[in-house]
Amino acid sequence: IILADLDGDNEIELMWDDNTSGAIYQGYNHDGTVMDGWPLDTQFYSFFINPFVTDVNNDGITDISGGGCDVNGTWDSPTYLWDTGADYHPELSELPVFQYNLQHTGVYVTPTSANVQDIIVEDSINISPNPSNGVFSVNIDLKQNDQEIFVDIIDVNGKIIQSSPIILNSNSFYEINISDHVEGVYFVKIMTNNQLYFQKIIKR
Repeated sequence: IILADLDGDNEIELMWDDNTSGAIYQGYNHDGTVMDGWPLDTQFYSFFINPFVTDVNNDGITDISGGGCDVNGTWDSPTYLWDTGADYHPELSELPVFQYNLQHTGVYVTPTSANVQDIIVEDSINISPNPSNGVFSVNIDLKQNDQEIFVDIIDVNGKIIQSSPIILNSNSFYEINISDHVEGVYFVKIMTNNQLYFQKIIKR
């Protein structure tokens, strides 16, 4: 289970995995009623994945990560990141990681985070304008010429809506066009030889 303020109401809610092939996360308010917008749907079996609740991008909003695993086939494991739109209250995160607390010393402890050092990469990637009407310019400054990079555009449900490998020289531009998709939040994943780059983009 997860015990945290999932909807920004200053109360602790309950999130749990139904442990079926339906692959859903259940969510209940502090009074036992079902939370609005729940359950959260995933693919395959969700009980092989350890979801967590935190503020991933430090914007003060609660994010929930989860996923599924195809235990009867390819072992594909799609991962999801939900932006709840609710204020993040870390002091109410009694159990922010599924099944385990972060210290592995007991259940109800003060949430802590591991120290993560900044990783300095050689490649420089910039996406603009952001937000836009659906057309984004990606400026990629590669330290090694003629690299094959992979660009995926992912919607808020974790579905890849565009995917393309491309060969770029240094100081190259690449255009993302999602003008035929609905307005909202999307994620750009770019993989080069030196780094995995992930950025939120907004179509208005």
